[in-house]
Amino acid sequence: MLSGFSPQEAGFVLMSSPIVMAIIAPIAGRLADRYSPKGLAALGALFVMVSLLMATTVTIGTGLPYIIAVLMTQGVGFALFSSPNMSLILHSVEQDQISMASALSAKMRSLGMVASMAIVTVFVSVFMGSGPIEQGGDYVHGMMFGYLSVLEYSFVVHAVLACFAAWFVIGRSGALFWRRNSD
Repeated sequence: MLSGFSPQEAGFVLMSSPIVMAIIAPIAGRLADRYSPKGLAALGALFVMVSLLMATTVTIGTGLPYIIAVLMTQGVGFALFSSPNMSLILHSVEQDQISMASALSAKMRSLGMVASMAIVTVFVSVFMGSGPIEQGGDYVHGMMFGYLSVLEYSFVVHAVLACFAAWFVIGRSGALFWRRNSD
């Protein structure tokens, strides 16, 4: 259980995802250069989906090892997705359009973050209302369960979006996961 952690201790727990990403992303980039980046990016999106579905089972009493496993699974997914996806994007345009494709990719990431925040905001409004959060008694206890509902529904919606991401990466032709690049 995470309650009672200092900010520094909580930060160390949250570092598990970026540490995994830092280790796996360069490997995923090299694999994307040798094999199908479609397969790796789709696999990464599926790992993200699994991590989000795992996160839906988190409760107030969930133990620290499970939380770290969720974060590490997410890190693997992001690492497998990011480099191969960028490789797919940059190889899909002519040489003189690479800077435009890179900028558009950054804009789409920003749009995704904004859309995600909008989805979460809708769930906050539905499950927690728009009133102030006050200290004391049953109200705060109810808010805690409302917050957990926000997390659960947000994770489910984003897991579905991650599944769609894998589907879009594979595309109409389908992707063989370990097919050699023709480039």
